[in-house]
Amino acid sequence: MAEHTMGRIARFTVYALPELRDQQGQTVAVVGSGGAIDWANARRLEACWNACDGISTENLENNLPIKELALRYNAALKQRGELLRALQLVAAKLGSRPYGTGSYLPKPIRDQVFAAIAMATKQEGVAHG
Repeated sequence: MAEHTMGRIARFTVYALPELRDQQGQTVAVVGSGGAIDWANARRLEACWNACDGISTENLENNLPIKELALRYNAALKQRGELLRALQLVAAKLGSRPYGTGSYLPKPIRDQVFAAIAMATKQEGVAHG
């Protein structure tokens, strides 16, 4: 079986028809006959193609539907946000109690809390007491 065109595609207008081309400018598809629905279909095909860039055709055909993957991804993002907020609450309490003045967590665990927050919020090199 032949391999599909790799990479992202974009919409163009050729003789009033919606056309999808690859990154080298080669035509991948001409959609319909130029009616309004054809432009909407071309837009959707472009979005779907580009959203699936890097996913093999076999995975698209045989694995979990994209909708299920999107649901799981959104749930993971929500959970990440909740966990980050919980760590930030812990850090706020730790920040008000410098190490050695009644802190209930050992320094390595305190450092891990701050490092996780820094990594999740992309704040590298931020020192915490």
